Amino acid sequence: MRRRINPKLKDYCSNNSNLTIDELLPLVNKKFKEKYTRLSLQKYLVRNKIPYKYKNANMSHNMSKLPIGTEYTKSDGMVLVKVARNKWEYKQRLIYKEHYGVELTDEDYIIFLDNDRTNFSIDNLQCVSRRVASILSNQQLKSDSADITKLGISTAELIIKVKEEIWKEKKC
Repeated sequence: MRRRINPKLKDYCSNNSNLTIDELLPLVNKKFKEKYTRLSLQKYLVRNKIPYKYKNANMSHNMSKLPIGTEYTKSDGMVLVKVARNKWEYKQRLIYKEHYGVELTDEDYIIFLDNDRTNFSIDNLQCVSRRVASILSNQQLKSDSADITKLGISTAELIIKVKEEIWKEKKC
């Protein structure tokens, strides 16, 4: 049975859209003296187009029904944001694009300088190429310190330049 739209509940859920269903459920039930289940609250939010943070080990087939703006935290800690029907984008890419007003290609990676996947501060995000990201990962040049990771990026770029020069010499 569907519940009537309670404007206070709708506002409360909208104002707490940064919470997951599991975090929001006990708060809603306590504040509004309701007995929502996880599924019934999720259906309520979807039906009323209220974005919420979605956290699960794997994406379900119902992800297409979630409202635009919904956040989903993958098991590895990366956060995806629904930007269109059946289209999700990494939150750090959205923040970077919005702040700098640039379009990113598939070759562009936005990395967290301090290795903290929950720190979306613009000072903590840096755009690097796929090659640089690969070297950072393979050579373990990332750190919990932003300054050391920046040095790692410079080192990775130097490695790429050296390899390109060696390749040019071998071709001649």
